[in-house]
Amino acid sequence: MSELTREQEEYVKENCEPVDLEGMYKEMLDECYGTVQICGMEYDASYVLKEIDPTAYRCGMSDYEYCEELMEIDGEYYMPNDVEMALEELADLQEEEEEEEE
Repeated sequence: MSELTREQEEYVKENCEPVDLEGMYKEMLDECYGTVQICGMEYDASYVLKEIDPTAYRCGMSDYEYCEELMEIDGEYYMPNDVEMALEELADLQEEEEEEEE
């Protein structure tokens, strides 16, 4: 997708829900690796990795972000399909406004 204009970015931010990238990453870790037992206690894999090796956790999240192909706008991440639909809506609205002006 090409570079967005400021107007398009604002429309996306107003009409799309940003995704929780870290939440998605934690969910993926927990689904893949389940729970971890430490001294008879069970913990989510995502919690253990973040607490035991925060560097590996951040590197993994960075890799996950790269693979997810999310769109970043002002530090928030959006699903590409949501952005595409919002941009189509904006284009339709702009087209309607132009027709009304004529």
